[in-house]
Amino acid sequence: MRNVRNGIVAFVAGVVLAAILHMHFVATWSRSYAPYHWPGYSESYHPEPFFANSPRSLTVTRFALAIAAFLGTLAETKSKWLLMLSLWGGVMAAFIVIMQMNAEMRESNLAALAPFLFAVLTVVPVVVGCVAASLLQWGWQRGSHYLTAKSP
Repeated sequence: MRNVRNGIVAFVAGVVLAAILHMHFVATWSRSYAPYHWPGYSESYHPEPFFANSPRSLTVTRFALAIAAFLGTLAETKSKWLLMLSLWGGVMAAFIVIMQMNAEMRESNLAALAPFLFAVLTVVPVVVGCVAASLLQWGWQRGSHYLTAKSP
């Protein structure tokens, strides 16, 4: 039962993280992200604020996901991968809702592929954060074992 509760908390945390990121992009888009296009787009193209509509916004999204996965993994002791899958699922659910609210994304030719592309772009930082925290915990446990072992 504890794993289910932790999974629900992680899912809600993923939704909240995505909402906070989106509010950040909406508030700072024109000066921090819009001037930096993806290569190949004209200077007159100004996409709406979104997680992956500029290289900078995608970098911020990936960094936030990796940090959230890292911190979540440090907090959880048993079902780390279930927790991270729930976190990622919450981010994906929020992504789909925000995408449907965004007229430019909803009417795009890539609207059907966008969730799959975003899934591929965001699963790597979640796995990297989880693995990094697991390695840190493993190293900490191994190091503390050697420090507390009695010498012969």
